[in-house]
Amino acid sequence: MHPANRMLAAGARLAAFGLALLGLSACGNSETPSAHQVCAPGRSQTCDCEFSAGVQTCRADGSGFDECAGCFVPPPVPRAGFLDETKELVFVGEGGACLAIEDFDRDGTLDLMYSVGSIPTRVNFFRGVGDGRFAVPGVARLDEGVFEVKCVVGDFDNDGFTDVIEAAVGKGPEQILIQYFRNKGNFEFELQENAIDLPTMPDHLVVGITAWDYDNDGWLDFVVGRFFGVSGPGGSITDACKFVSDADFRCLVPQGNNPGPKVYHNERNGTFKLDVNLLKPPFPSTTNAMAIGDLNRDGKTDLFMSNDYYANHLHLSSPNGYFHGEIETGVGEYNHGMGATIADFNGDGRLDVYGVDIGPNNLWLSGANTLLINSGLKFGIATPTHFHSNWAPVAEDFDLDGRPDIYVNAAAVVANNDDMILMANSIGKIKELVSQYDLVFWNEYGQGFSHIKIPHRGFSKPNVIYGTTAVADTDGDGDLDIMSASGEPLTFRYLKNQQQPGQWLVVDVEGTKSNRNGIGVEVQLFESGKLKQLRTIGSQGSLGQSWPMAHFGLGDRTVVEEVHVHWTTGKTQVIKNVKANQVLKVLEE
Repeated sequence: MHPANRMLAAGARLAAFGLALLGLSACGNSETPSAHQVCAPGRSQTCDCEFSAGVQTCRADGSGFDECAGCFVPPPVPRAGFLDETKELVFVGEGGACLAIEDFDRDGTLDLMYSVGSIPTRVNFFRGVGDGRFAVPGVARLDEGVFEVKCVVGDFDNDGFTDVIEAAVGKGPEQILIQYFRNKGNFEFELQENAIDLPTMPDHLVVGITAWDYDNDGWLDFVVGRFFGVSGPGGSITDACKFVSDADFRCLVPQGNNPGPKVYHNERNGTFKLDVNLLKPPFPSTTNAMAIGDLNRDGKTDLFMSNDYYANHLHLSSPNGYFHGEIETGVGEYNHGMGATIADFNGDGRLDVYGVDIGPNNLWLSGANTLLINSGLKFGIATPTHFHSNWAPVAEDFDLDGRPDIYVNAAAVVANNDDMILMANSIGKIKELVSQYDLVFWNEYGQGFSHIKIPHRGFSKPNVIYGTTAVADTDGDGDLDIMSASGEPLTFRYLKNQQQPGQWLVVDVEGTKSNRNGIGVEVQLFESGKLKQLRTIGSQGSLGQSWPMAHFGLGDRTVVEEVHVHWTTGKTQVIKNVKANQVLKVLEE
């Protein structure tokens, strides 16, 4: 495209947002709406994009022209989407923010852990019975919290059974009590008294909690996020919130004196000691979620912190510990971060970050050196999420084409900027709260992202507390299914993937020197000596926890030439000529 035309196209894309509210678009460099821009099912028109030329197509529900900033060439084979099979969960109604899919009894079938209720909240388990079905509740339960419970699962004692760390709100002298439940097998969980050093926190709202082996000693550690009071200039958050652009909604609040997240080191003897020196200040106002991955490609795991009412933080690993890297990498933007997920979205062999927000979501793509460039508007992410309060994103290849897609959980959807500001501040009455829908962004690689909407069954209350998501191949057909909860009260959903049969590979690792779950392990696929795909086990950051496996779509390939498993010890294991459509189990040598 000629540089002059590129500038015109960029201006047209910025104008597209206002027209999108009327079902119109500035697609094709048009400055004003015209009859041919009205979105009608089946209608298409040419888009002149900065990064490619494509065709913008209206969908059956009338949507389509509101995404011109991310116009795309329609895929040759339409995606089948997802089917709401919540009835198969054999429970309905309210739930909490503790969700995980894991084989808790090691019988070869995935089980489900969830928290139900709000006052009090209790954590229950479903025993998996195969084919995406689960037994009736009540198999086991953990201790109750007075209010919501947040949790993270992992094999913290390396005995082969998945344990649970629970942060129960309303318990203990300082509101939050952190507890360790050891899995003894057969769904018997035993509370380990006095296992956690200084287990209370004086906070009472959102808590992000994540497991990872930060010192690479083969034992899982964990970190608990923190809520801290915030206020804008003169004590008013409302004065601080504004839309800077179609891709930037900020609440510029002071950082305050937050003591920061609590990091607990696994002492290898069933106890966890508070590590006050690992993460260095300054700390954000609120840490809602954390995600891990080797973002600076030094062979060690980094920690991305999705922060509310302030900038995201990125703690990069180094020989001398972790240091703040958000400024040099470009991810330190002001936002309402309520979840993040890490994957290689543009296929360059380096990891990128997708971060949700109140308002336009962010997509930081790897660039020169260690720089990550926010490409949310350019690649069709920001505009469709402009009026969303989003939580708990997950990056996985849902359509098995070899490219990671994104599922985004919408806690609430509104109709205008004024209501977005009210939602961000949790004050006032939102006037135009509209029916909720989640989003699935299909990765078209260099041509951006297309998307589909997955409607919810009802409406959300205005001041949404949180949402949660976990994914796994629950029915064994090779594609990934979704469990999520959002709204107020939280309502669980079970979305079964309805893709046509395709080629896939699941890599199930077991550490012997690395942590047994393989959290932080990076799995790579190579063809003709070139890196084609990579996944980090445990890389999503929010309140739900997916199965600890690396899942790949393979397109039409039936054999993977090389699978590289990069253990957290620094060693690499290579398996050659791996057949598709199997679960490849890799034991650390």
